Amino acid sequence: MAPAESKPLNSVNAARMLFAKWNKASWRAIWTISLLLIGYFGSYSALSMWGNYRMRPSGELRYANGFAMFDTSLWSPIGMNWERRKSVDGSYYIEADPTGWLFFPCIWFDRKYIHPTQPYDSR
Repeated sequence: MAPAESKPLNSVNAARMLFAKWNKASWRAIWTISLLLIGYFGSYSALSMWGNYRMRPSGELRYANGFAMFDTSLWSPIGMNWERRKSVDGSYYIEADPTGWLFFPCIWFDRKYIHPTQPYDSR
């Protein structure tokens, strides 16, 4: 009895073997997740396109009476706010609105790599 012939394993056959067991519900879930991610990042990109830098107090520099100086220029997409500041007692707190919390990962990435926070020079 001769062994059954098997197809050579190449990238096309490997992909067919991988996806052959996925049913319709799996594909529907993949499409739904993909569309949600595209909508999430697409809406942030649109809001970030119309964002701007705003002067904000970081809390690091203070006047003698305890008021914070406006010492940083912070990027903010339009319609949302998320920032971390230092309070008078030295602890840090976060000031944010609901859209700021929703898009926090995007805001963090945007401020880290695309629109970095700039110190204000009073020269």
